[in-house]
Amino acid sequence: MRGRSAILNLLTCLALAATGLVVLVVALVLVVPALVPRFTRAPTQLVQVSAFAPQPTATAGLSYPTLPPEWTATSSPQPSPSNAVSATPTPTASPAGTDTPAASATSTASATPAHVLTTSTVVNVRSGPGAAYPVVGRLSAGQTVPVIGRDSSAQWFAVNAAGAPQGIGWVWSTVVTYSGSINDLPVIQPSGPPPSTNTPAATAPPAATSAPTGQGANGIQTLQFQMEQTTGSANANMWFDFQVVNTTGTTINYGILAAHTDQGVTADSWHAPLLPGQLLTWRDHINFPSTGTYQVYLGICYASHDPCRNGGAGWTQLSNSVTVTIQ
Repeated sequence: MRGRSAILNLLTCLALAATGLVVLVVALVLVVPALVPRFTRAPTQLVQVSAFAPQPTATAGLSYPTLPPEWTATSSPQPSPSNAVSATPTPTASPAGTDTPAASATSTASATPAHVLTTSTVVNVRSGPGAAYPVVGRLSAGQTVPVIGRDSSAQWFAVNAAGAPQGIGWVWSTVVTYSGSINDLPVIQPSGPPPSTNTPAATAPPAATSAPTGQGANGIQTLQFQMEQTTGSANANMWFDFQVVNTTGTTINYGILAAHTDQGVTADSWHAPLLPGQLLTWRDHINFPSTGTYQVYLGICYASHDPCRNGGAGWTQLSNSVTVTIQ
């Protein structure tokens, strides 16, 4: 009996110890849930998962250690697109007040000068704007040259001339055709006064009634004078041709050399002096204001231009007369 009691007592003690152990484990599970193995935990509801999901701002208050400079990440440069072309530099704007000419404009600007003159016969080029200046060159008939300026009286054109002072020659505006307005040209001053000469400025005009007839006078030989038409109408252009030569060794000065009538009708053809040995060929026209018959001849007036033109000075006859009828 005594041995059976000892066994029962031992079993009782073991049962109590096991009970206490179970109670201890349950207490620990209730107090510390993390001690429960994962596989024994109940599945978490979806609502609980969202409730415990970390929020983006949850880490705002956390602090992290500062990394050394050599550990700082550097962003790599972004690669250029494969189809990108190197950028074309933007043209720099010109400063205010300056003009940048187009490249193509410089190659064509000089092709057609804005101001040109055209000759219809041989024309003298002088060193200054006046008949007293020496001749430095000549332009051939039908020649076209650029005009670079004019004199202050707007009677002479300035052109480029290699043999003239400062490379500027002068052409009388009356004996050429100009394509523009002479007032648009810049005024150019001559390089100096004309040289003094011993040639008289003009010869006293003879009386018109006593003018000799024939083929020339006072050193001027007339080689040709003809009217292209001998009948016409009032105020119509009646064309004539003449050719003369200075047979002397001196310059002959005068006011007008042109077709003329004793009735006071005259042309206004040639004004420049005739140089020694110069041959002059010219074509011009004369206008008759009313009907009638006129005796037309090549004449020369040795006075100044205005009296010769207005009938205040006499004329010398250089050719035979041609009868012209105006109907």
